[in-house]
Amino acid sequence: MIGILQLRLLNQELRYHFRNHITKPYVSLIVGIGFGFGWSPCIGPILGSVLALASLETTLTKGIILLTIYSAGLAIPFILSGLYITKFLVFSQKTRLHIVKIQKISGYVLLITGVLIVTGKIQTLGFYLLDWFPFLGKFG
Repeated sequence: MIGILQLRLLNQELRYHFRNHITKPYVSLIVGIGFGFGWSPCIGPILGSVLALASLETTLTKGIILLTIYSAGLAIPFILSGLYITKFLVFSQKTRLHIVKIQKISGYVLLITGVLIVTGKIQTLGFYLLDWFPFLGKFG
């Protein structure tokens, strides 16, 4: 992301353009399978934890509430993105001029975060953030 190391293999992209096939049911199935394949490593552990917590609740209602909140947490960002996609596209067109700068800054943030994790100093940064912004301690 910083641009120091350019590997062609990692910068390649494979696209299939669905021209007249967009209304075919199998296209939705293929896109859904791809989406599920990409999200499984991210969502699996969290869903497993929520299911474990829900199974340990004393009543069925509490478990249902836990799973409902989890489902809403997944659904709300998708609903909002669907509602505001046009505004996002306009915003992304405006920020396209600065994409290289944004990419480099993001790369440096990831690099610094990785170094902090490897050196065991990420927790120290967390303590400093709590000193500077005490209200963050109320979030969890």
